[in-house]
Amino acid sequence: MADSISRLLSGTPPRLDRPPVTGQVVKVDDIGSWVAPIGTIADSPIGPCRGPATAVGDVVLLVWTDDGPWAIPQTAASTGGGTPARGTSSEGFTAPAGANIAAYRAVYIAADGNAYPASSTSTTTAGRVAGIATAAALSGETVTIRDDGDLTIPSLTPGPYWLGTSGELTTNPATGVVQLRLGHAATTTRFVIRIEPGIAHT
Repeated sequence: MADSISRLLSGTPPRLDRPPVTGQVVKVDDIGSWVAPIGTIADSPIGPCRGPATAVGDVVLLVWTDDGPWAIPQTAASTGGGTPARGTSSEGFTAPAGANIAAYRAVYIAADGNAYPASSTSTTTAGRVAGIATAAALSGETVTIRDDGDLTIPSLTPGPYWLGTSGELTTNPATGVVQLRLGHAATTTRFVIRIEPGIAHT
C-alpha cells in the first residue's frame, strides 16, 4: 500500500493539472469516499474518491488524477513519499500572489495557480479557501499559506473568527453570503487555524 501511495503522489497514475487540497471525509459508501475540501460547503462533497480505506471525519489529501479523485489519509501521504500533505508542516505551503495580500488574510488558489484574498460575499472564493497568509505579499511575490496549526497574530479577541469580506479574520460571522469559520483565538496573540466547511445563507 505504501508503494502504491508513493507512486500516486509521485505522478502514477498521472495527476491532472490541478493542485491537491486538504479535505475531510464526509461520507463513505460501497463505491468510495466523499470528501469536502477544507473551506467548502459540506453538502457538495467530491466523490467517489479512490484510495486507501478511510472513515468519516478523516483528514485527507485530495488528489485529482486521470483515474479520477483519490483521497489519501494525511498519515499515509506523509510517509508514502512524494509531495507531503498540506497541514502536516508548521511551515505551510507557498503560492504566487495574484494580487496584493495583507498579512493574516484568508486566501484561495485560483485556476491560474495564484493566491488571492477570499471573500465571504463570494460563494466561489469562500468555497475555495486554501488557508491564511502568514505575512503580507505584493502581487507577483511568493506568499506563504498555512491551513492548520497556530499563528501569532497581535491584538486578537479570544473566541471564534470567521472569513470577512476582504479575506480578513472577523469575529462577526454574518458579513456576507457564506459563513466560514477559520479558527479561534486561544489568547490575544495565538490564533488556532481550524478551517471548517462553510454555510451559505441569504
